[in-house]
Amino acid sequence: EVPSITGFKLESAQALVEARGLQLTIAEKKSDTKVAPGHIISQSPFAGARLKYGEKVGVVVAKIPTVVKTPALIGQPLNEAKLTLKEAKLELGEVTEVEKAEAIPGSVIRQSIAADVEVKVGAAVDLVIAKAIDTVAVPNVVGRMVGSAKKQLIKAGFKIGKISYRIDDLEDEGVVLAQKPGADEQAPKGSEIELTVSTY
Repeated sequence: EVPSITGFKLESAQALVEARGLQLTIAEKKSDTKVAPGHIISQSPFAGARLKYGEKVGVVVAKIPTVVKTPALIGQPLNEAKLTLKEAKLELGEVTEVEKAEAIPGSVIRQSIAADVEVKVGAAVDLVIAKAIDTVAVPNVVGRMVGSAKKQLIKAGFKIGKISYRIDDLEDEGVVLAQKPGADEQAPKGSEIELTVSTY
């Protein structure tokens, strides 16, 4: 009776088959990402079949793959992406960080080789990781002259956005009447602050 040897190491499978008075022959060697190299992928006849003494049991043996498909890494935390690459027999390449408001800090937002692309085993995949955006409090520039307000905002790390004008009889011309975001609100460094300025 043919023993069950699928998943066994080749040497162990051979010993089991020979103990039943049968011969083991390798019908094929092929790459298989789910079966470790040197282990049996499949057998013929199947386990439980009855053979005569000295008959052959053919097996397909897993070999070290030379080509693998890149996994989808976008959205994974960096540590998880490292493990995924290792399991796929690929190497982690260069890791860079980029600020991105919509992404979870520490997660993969870009990979140098797209998912499901065939590459050689051991190929390096570069990753871009989302970095938390630095935010700072917006200074209060309401009541200041527009020139002074601009300098203060630029000094604090902001850019000057849209400037709109509004007639205001109570203020001198060129005074900041409103700002967006408002004073003391947290905003990303380098973001634009909109101003509303008085005019006659």
